[in-house]
Amino acid sequence: MKALITIITVLVVASAVQSCSIRSSQLSSLISTFQEPPVDLQGHSWTMSYGNYSTTVYAISNPGGTLFSNQFGDKVFFNGWSITEVTGLGINRANWKVVDKNDSRTFIRGNTLVGEHYCGPWTSIKQSNRVRFNQECRNFSAYSNAIITDEEGYITYIRQAVIGTNTFLTLNKN
Repeated sequence: MKALITIITVLVVASAVQSCSIRSSQLSSLISTFQEPPVDLQGHSWTMSYGNYSTTVYAISNPGGTLFSNQFGDKVFFNGWSITEVTGLGINRANWKVVDKNDSRTFIRGNTLVGEHYCGPWTSIKQSNRVRFNQECRNFSAYSNAIITDEEGYITYIRQAVIGTNTFLTLNKN
């Protein structure tokens, strides 16, 4: 009887080990997943600048806009007309939001309201094979946000106030 229990135990253990084993094709598939060639992101690279800080970010299309991000934790969300969120920016460790409502732009740092500017509608000027969109804003002083598109209508340049100061965040297509 003891021999029968030992044989049954060995069969159960062998069956369990065999059903949980990884076949060679599964292992090869898993290995190939991690060995695929890297995606070339250079066609999606932009130079982001804010004050003295400058870095390369990569554009990623998302529902509702474009996320510009890099491996250093810099993130900028652009909804097609406005930069609405900024995090990172090197040692600045930004955590900013911009809310557009009717004719105003509200600037928020963390959970604190830091300013509200009044802005006019976007206007456009055709310049050779490009279109420049401008938005005139004012608070204590006047300034202009800008977006430039190429001849195919793709955005190549974005310059906007993001925290209510006269320092602008700029994104320039590489």
